[in-house]
Amino acid sequence: MTNLTTPTIDSLFNIYHQRGVVENYIKEIKEGFFLDKTNSHSYLVNTFHMLISGIAYNLVQAMKPAVLPLVERKHGIMTLRFKLLHIPARIVSHARKTWIQLSSANVFDRLFWHVLHRIQQM
Repeated sequence: MTNLTTPTIDSLFNIYHQRGVVENYIKEIKEGFFLDKTNSHSYLVNTFHMLISGIAYNLVQAMKPAVLPLVERKHGIMTLRFKLLHIPARIVSHARKTWIQLSSANVFDRLFWHVLHRIQQM
């Protein structure tokens, strides 16, 4: 801020607002894709994990407008993971077959099938 010649209140607000938005994106990628976890002592493994997390984050951001309904696009990674991937199910084995029985009482069932249908259309 010290190198601005004539800072106005609006320009300062916009600069700090953009900084806050970027910090929220960083927090989302750290929490949503466990970027803050370095499970290995190897620098190469941790770097690869960071790159995969970054790619996953970018993929989710690209898929949001393509497959999610308008109301769901504003949600973060943790909320989307909960709504789309935490599906109540039971694994049942009979004879030589194994079945996955999805719960009929899933609250986010309609959203899951909508997103799956949109992905299949791509």
